[in-house]
Amino acid sequence: MNLFVDFIVTIITTTTNGYYLNHILMKSIVVSLTLIYKKYTMKKIMSLLVLIFSFSICNAQENNVSKNVIDSTKPIQIVDAACGQCQFKLPGKGCDLAIRIKGNAYFVDGTSIDEHGDAHANDGFCNTIRKAEVQGELVKDRFKVNYFKLVKTNSSKKE
Repeated sequence: MNLFVDFIVTIITTTTNGYYLNHILMKSIVVSLTLIYKKYTMKKIMSLLVLIFSFSICNAQENNVSKNVIDSTKPIQIVDAACGQCQFKLPGKGCDLAIRIKGNAYFVDGTSIDEHGDAHANDGFCNTIRKAEVQGELVKDRFKVNYFKLVKTNSSKKE
């Protein structure tokens, strides 16, 4: 019997991809499975395992709540936005989104350079400094953004 319970606990914890279920929930599942093992057929046990597996997979999915939400208690600022390394000469490897506020550049947390188009295109963050509306706060020399939107500029077309 203990071998069966250990097997079930192993299945539940490994199918959650590192997102371990609450200890109380785990204990109640094991107790329920133990009772089911004593009273019901293998078909019913397998049905329950499939249900638990489905629940654990759904529970392990990331929460994709929109990060781009305006907080009415904080001001929206118009800032320069570009690649921190290519345009603002911030230290680091690769290309990371940064903003410049009052002459000081800060890396951005909460959105990435790739979420706003091709960084290496002619109008990309690695090749040009663009204007953006941002909202957030400075925390340990990084800007924690909860709202980021590029400002469209009126470009004059050559005829």
